[in-house]
Amino acid sequence: MWSNDPRLSARRRGRWLLPLLAALLWGAVALAQPTPVAPGVTYERLVDPSVPWVMEVVRIERGRPELSFEATLGYDQVRGNENLVGQLPEATADTRPIAAVNADFFVMSGEDAGQTIGLHVSQGRLIRSAKGNPTFAWGAAGELAIVEPVFSGLISVAGGGSHPLEGINQSLPENSVVLYTADYGEKARVADGPWVVVEAAGLPLGLGGALTGRVTQVAGEPPELSAATVVLGGVGAGAQFLGSIAEGAEVRIEYDTQLPAWTVGAVSGGPVLVRGGAQAQGGDVRHPRTAVGYNDREVILFTVDGRRPGWSVGMTFDEMAATLLSLGCTEAVNLDGGGSTTMWVRGEVKNRPSDGNLRNVANCLVAMLSGPLGPPAEIILEPEGIWGLPGAVVSVAMEVRDAAMNPLGPDAAPVGVRLNGATHRATSPLVLELGAPGRHVVTLVCGDVTRELPVNVADGPSGLAMDPPSAVAMPGDTIRFAGRLVGPEGQTLALPPGSEWRFSCPESLGTWEEPGLLRIADTDVSGGVRGECVAEEGTAEVVVAQGRLLHDGETVEGVHFTGFPVEEGPTGEVRSREGALVMSYDLGKAEATRAAYVRFDRPLGRALGFTCRLRAVGSSPWVRLAYVDGDGNRATETLVDRLPTDGAWHEARLRLPEGTKAPITLQAIYAVETNTSLSASGELWLDDVVAWVVPEDE
Repeated sequence: MWSNDPRLSARRRGRWLLPLLAALLWGAVALAQPTPVAPGVTYERLVDPSVPWVMEVVRIERGRPELSFEATLGYDQVRGNENLVGQLPEATADTRPIAAVNADFFVMSGEDAGQTIGLHVSQGRLIRSAKGNPTFAWGAAGELAIVEPVFSGLISVAGGGSHPLEGINQSLPENSVVLYTADYGEKARVADGPWVVVEAAGLPLGLGGALTGRVTQVAGEPPELSAATVVLGGVGAGAQFLGSIAEGAEVRIEYDTQLPAWTVGAVSGGPVLVRGGAQAQGGDVRHPRTAVGYNDREVILFTVDGRRPGWSVGMTFDEMAATLLSLGCTEAVNLDGGGSTTMWVRGEVKNRPSDGNLRNVANCLVAMLSGPLGPPAEIILEPEGIWGLPGAVVSVAMEVRDAAMNPLGPDAAPVGVRLNGATHRATSPLVLELGAPGRHVVTLVCGDVTRELPVNVADGPSGLAMDPPSAVAMPGDTIRFAGRLVGPEGQTLALPPGSEWRFSCPESLGTWEEPGLLRIADTDVSGGVRGECVAEEGTAEVVVAQGRLLHDGETVEGVHFTGFPVEEGPTGEVRSREGALVMSYDLGKAEATRAAYVRFDRPLGRALGFTCRLRAVGSSPWVRLAYVDGDGNRATETLVDRLPTDGAWHEARLRLPEGTKAPITLQAIYAVETNTSLSASGELWLDDVVAWVVPEDE
């Protein structure tokens, strides 16, 4: 659907549910022009504002020998998590990374923290084994497959019996033996002991085969790992078997992954989303997502942002399967999502990770471009043109690229500025001071390549625009205002040094914490903000939400108690006491996160946020607020991380994320306990619960 290639749509016309869903999705999507990243590689952002979704798509043409993939690990070891940018292979004179996404899910805590959940193969070496995890595998000649690998292995001791080998560089299930190599980390995993060190022939590990060697040490604690040895660790019956092995024993270790023989790299994920051009998996929960898919012409790296109301809410597996079909995938598999979702292209993270920063992840899938750097082919400028007033000082970033779009450094590709018949060496950024009004051109030169930079100097501004031009706020919000002077066609003008911006507003609206930063007063009075610069002025309107009290403190009409539905979970009630709502609760002893809710289920319209007073008696709960937005998505936000049990009232304020779609329904305020060792009980007191709502006519 998101391709104009008739071959793709013809193949899908006979399908029924997924093409229909894909067609519905297609109708609201804004298409960006694909940007070339390298020969045979493009990047584009797709936006559907009606949901909203923001998607990043990299297309990599198959069959090009200069394009390949690499599977990376954090700090080059199984137990080392590192963010995607840190995992990227270093560029050399002949190879360089051009695009990357995060890959497999990983263990978040415990002895196995940091390990991928599934299999990992890099440069033909088996780094970590797994059984049954959907895996994207590739070969040196362009072969691709989504497979579900198995693992089998056997340890045989000359004259001393045998035992199954559970896996390579992975967790230790009950009664098992696992083999550890230097790829695991500095030392072998904690186990029951002993640990058997084998100096083995047949390293590094391939996709399958056999190691033969001699036991050089039987250690009483996890030994250090080296490139010439492997270490066997076990638990239960596996540890007993290892305890029967003596130093000097001859050992044979057989193993097999049943991966395709051509496999040189592989990363796991799951579930499979598209198989044979049809949906293979469904699901109805939206999250940030990452996926890799392909057809007979190209590989597609895909991410969709989520957990960011107003920007992108994430996709269900159904929605992502439909999207990947529309992009042309005939095979596709889901990778790790949530805060791990990251898309990097040519030096820049393109998406907005939901954690607000780059999460450390276990491994990544990286597209590589090989071939020597070529001569200069183009000069890239940012901005591509300049508008400003006389005396303005403007910086222009410059980058020289070869024909394969590889950046060339300033030493390899120096740039000159051609002025008055002479060429002068320039550095990036290029700094220009604007002169007399008029239209000018600056010519940049690098070897045989030239690029013209239009420079437009206005004799004065045509007007002033405020940013934002209008805003809605609740008391206590801060709003950053900026102004810009505009040229004859609405262009933003660069200003000369010393140009002073002045902002003002009625005292009833708020106070200025610094120039341009307005703190809204603790009232519901709306008003205007004035901006002035260079004898121009403009205004922006601020509408302050009205407070709506959600209970009168004397009754509990329309408010009720519910508990999170887990076995042996919460019990309690909500009642009125001393003019406040009081939820008495006992969260029980269930081995899971538990919660007790004060249910409001109150439709509010265009609510911006909430304020209330809270008091805890007994346990110190994590207090959260749940709401449903205008798309029917349930969302939760924290009111207080841990409410003190000091007997005092504590003020809580929650501003909903910018762009949250109205109408809002307040579902509940609730107490949460995540520590399964605690059987939390007590009282949560609520008073002055207020929703801040923008009037319908605004």
